[in-house]
Amino acid sequence: MRIHFRILGPLEVVVDGEDVTPAAAKPRQVLALLLSRANRPVQAHELVDELWGETPPASATATLQTYVYKLRKVLPAGTLSRIGGGAGGRDAYQLNVPPNRMDHCRFDDLVEQGMAAWRVSDPERTADRLVEALRLWQGPALTGVSVGTLLTPFLTRLDERRLGAVESRINAELVLGRHQSVISDLKELTQTHPLHEGFVAELMVALFRSGRRSEALIEYHRLRELTSGELGVEPSERLRQLHHALLANDRDTIGGHGPGRRRVLGPAQLPPDTDDFTGQQEAFDRARRWLTDPNRRGAPAAVLITGMPGVGKTALAVRIARGLRSEAPDGQFFADLAGLGSTPVDPAQVLGGFLRAAGLNAGEIPDDLDGRAKLFRGLTADRAAVVVLDNVVSTEQVLPLLPGGARCAVILTSDLRLSGPPGTLLVDLPPLSMDDAFCLLSKLIGAERVASQRRDAQALLDQCGGLPMAIRWAAAKLAEAPGWPVATLLDQLAGPATPPPDWGVGGPDILTRLQSGLGRLDDQARDGFARLAALPAEGFDADQAAAELGVSAAEAVLDRLVEHNLLVAVGPTRFAFHRLVLRYARKLLVSTDAGTTRPPGESTPP
Repeated sequence: MRIHFRILGPLEVVVDGEDVTPAAAKPRQVLALLLSRANRPVQAHELVDELWGETPPASATATLQTYVYKLRKVLPAGTLSRIGGGAGGRDAYQLNVPPNRMDHCRFDDLVEQGMAAWRVSDPERTADRLVEALRLWQGPALTGVSVGTLLTPFLTRLDERRLGAVESRINAELVLGRHQSVISDLKELTQTHPLHEGFVAELMVALFRSGRRSEALIEYHRLRELTSGELGVEPSERLRQLHHALLANDRDTIGGHGPGRRRVLGPAQLPPDTDDFTGQQEAFDRARRWLTDPNRRGAPAAVLITGMPGVGKTALAVRIARGLRSEAPDGQFFADLAGLGSTPVDPAQVLGGFLRAAGLNAGEIPDDLDGRAKLFRGLTADRAAVVVLDNVVSTEQVLPLLPGGARCAVILTSDLRLSGPPGTLLVDLPPLSMDDAFCLLSKLIGAERVASQRRDAQALLDQCGGLPMAIRWAAAKLAEAPGWPVATLLDQLAGPATPPPDWGVGGPDILTRLQSGLGRLDDQARDGFARLAALPAEGFDADQAAAELGVSAAEAVLDRLVEHNLLVAVGPTRFAFHRLVLRYARKLLVSTDAGTTRPPGESTPP
């Protein structure tokens, strides 16, 4: 017996050419939920929830069994299985159907074939497969079937996949130069989905290529009025760039009349530059020379900027990336890979954002990490873009996110001392010199205020340890009280008896970063971090560390702390804490040392 199920429109069940679709509403709903999870068990209580929601009748389980019995009568033997057999609705049911006998599975297969063709630059096959997939739709999915809380999200996903397929099909048609033939489709789609920016962008392109630039501009202004009026936001960067290209009559950006003319507009994801950026000129020049070396071939040039929390790694990375506009004109990608949380960001999620920013719609983006990584490398293979990956946790996390073009540049930042991808230049960022620290503070609170209190300002900058983040925090405190002498803040840093947790360690941002870095350590290194704070502030050797920790050798703990930039190697066998890190470690020592309050040497680091 041959059976076919159709849900892309009215629900239909056809067995050997005969329509055996249930007529009653509830059995149809049961069948629809089983189809949405074909070849997987569906618990009886889930079916009850779908049918009756939060108020099932007392006879719900028995009534459900009746519906299942009615379905079994019209379906071929073995199609509907019962799994389990416990009382109280703990049964489960499973619909056993080959995927090629269900229209929604056939739809997914054809869409994947079309997207695979798109990824290898075959727009003709892409359009053919997507047209075939969309012909399977005979109306809204499950027309005439009542839906509850479980079927509703399934239908939403189906509709999103359909819209993605429509957008991808039109993209392929535009690449093939069929812009005039898609205008009527796009006008209908923008009427049905007036806020769908993908459809509006495609309509603008199709109109422009058909010699109807004024109409294309009208479509943009229509969308802008809707988004600003209903949502209070401007159109996306992609739409704004397309609008500017229309105004400039820029055919190179919008494309011509034949295949291969589609250009993805380069994203601009970099955070704003820091206007008062100060110092680190040597590190900037070294990184820029490496990234722009004309003799480099093959893989993209990569730089890893490492250093302790608050030293200005992200600010330097953004400044370098913004300075590469002429060398990397095809886009600027940015992602924070840690977010200062305990769980690193999933690279697949980052790639999804990159691909959407590059102009791809949901239907063009694979679900899996490997597929997304290959697509991103393919898109950037013949382009010159810059990718900034902030707060990298591991080299493995970075590898799927690398672009494919030798003209691309990659800038990584990390609190960890990583090796980076092969061929990566390591830039170990030091704290600011005292001259640069004075310059930064003068920019932040005024040169006259700093010059008139130079001795106190130097003492304050000593407390900040050359970290731009700490200097900015101190400057913000002084800016809140323009009448304060600098000495007042110094007095507050020296007390009170029970200061806030971030007081004296450079502010809440540095405290958060220190806590995040500490959270990535194992228990032994985390305990060692606090206990080593009892050693002399000017430095100690491995033997002193081992004696303090009560172990025969402390190299493993010391290496871990240096790797995380929580400890500084000041010589081949000597180590020291940065001033602010030492304050944080000593606070931990006092609060965690087995309930004691052993004094950690002196009250404040020198």
